[in-house]
Amino acid sequence: MRCLVLALSLILFWAWPDAAQPAEPTTTPQLRIETGMHTTLIRRVLPDLPRNRLITCSDDKTIRVWQMPQMRLISVLRVPIDAGHEGQLYAIAVSPDGKTVATGGWTGWDRDKKTSIYFFDVLSGQLTRRLGGFDNVINALAWMPDGKHLAVGLQGYSGFRMLRIEDGKTVAADVGYQDDIMDLDISSRGRIVVTALDGFVRLYDHKFKLIGRRAIPGGKKPVSVRFSPDAELIAVGFIDVPAISVISAKDLSLKYHPDTGKIEHQVGFTSVVWSSDGLSLFAGGQYSGEGLNPVYRWKNRGMDAPEKISLTQNRILEIQQMPDNQIAFASEDPGVGVLGSDGKLKLFRGPDIANFSRAQECFALSADASVVRYPLDKGNNTQLYFAVFGGGDQDTEKAPDEPLFMPILEAGGITVSDWKDSFKPRII
Repeated sequence: MRCLVLALSLILFWAWPDAAQPAEPTTTPQLRIETGMHTTLIRRVLPDLPRNRLITCSDDKTIRVWQMPQMRLISVLRVPIDAGHEGQLYAIAVSPDGKTVATGGWTGWDRDKKTSIYFFDVLSGQLTRRLGGFDNVINALAWMPDGKHLAVGLQGYSGFRMLRIEDGKTVAADVGYQDDIMDLDISSRGRIVVTALDGFVRLYDHKFKLIGRRAIPGGKKPVSVRFSPDAELIAVGFIDVPAISVISAKDLSLKYHPDTGKIEHQVGFTSVVWSSDGLSLFAGGQYSGEGLNPVYRWKNRGMDAPEKISLTQNRILEIQQMPDNQIAFASEDPGVGVLGSDGKLKLFRGPDIANFSRAQECFALSADASVVRYPLDKGNNTQLYFAVFGGGDQDTEKAPDEPLFMPILEAGGITVSDWKDSFKPRII
């Protein structure tokens, strides 16, 4: 017998006072399912080093704070939400002192075509501030080392902003972007590097002035970027090809390509990061092969052959540097964990929900539709049965006596099509 206890909570949010006054969030209560874990893909993971925590944000519209080494959930931070995409979180940043987390994404866009950044006190979990008025969805955030400025990357043509935390004012902006900003990183010397789907990597100095803009050899869609710990090199990952480029942090010139020639079934690298000593390079992303989704490690600053480290059921979405050459990662499972310096899984918190991504291979009904069979995991290794008239908790691994039937997609001249991974199935 296996069951999942779900706590249902009604979340009612209100507008937070600020100089900019976007439209009011809905006052309609929003029913949410609380499982103790994210319920869909985790977009970002960041370490809160002063408190030995990981902080994650997700399309499920929550931020979650995890205490290591137990991976114990200690706080759930919630932004104003509504139906559809409203409230989905695509970016987080933690202040250098670890006291404040900033988040943004599809936050306010459905109300008035402007978005907001929300600030939370990490210790209390309280929403303390909102900065609104951004011209598009927020994809990336990063706190400057001085703790006084916040870098913001937006979708569309809205480009890059640098905010002064004290008063929320934009002190620098670059609107010369032709597509979404996907990632940004800040070096120990205060330089900022940004990737965008317009094909360019951009470099800004510590005064937020654009000093470099290049299309980097390796791919056409750069999406992930990280400075090396010594701030001399930059690693760039691409979404359109399984390639990584290592470039100069001074002028964005190409230094070398880590070897990816023997890597199979890897579609692209949506996240790259250096180890804390700068001697290893890691990358992960979309994987189309069988088995677990991997992270790859190249030792010798990315010059050695890659090592494949299998980790998660679904796509690796982000990896982040941690002390002692450890790596934090987030996945679409949803999952969050830590990879040890030895290349072995050290910590992991997996999903509390079923995985229906291949349910068509398992989903079945009895003739009277009173019994249903469904999978728990991507590989359909665990299959459960629910009997409508069984009474009580009927999620059981014991198969019923009556026969079950797979979905019928074609019969009597009628065909069901466009049903898989689609919002618009057809009956013709």
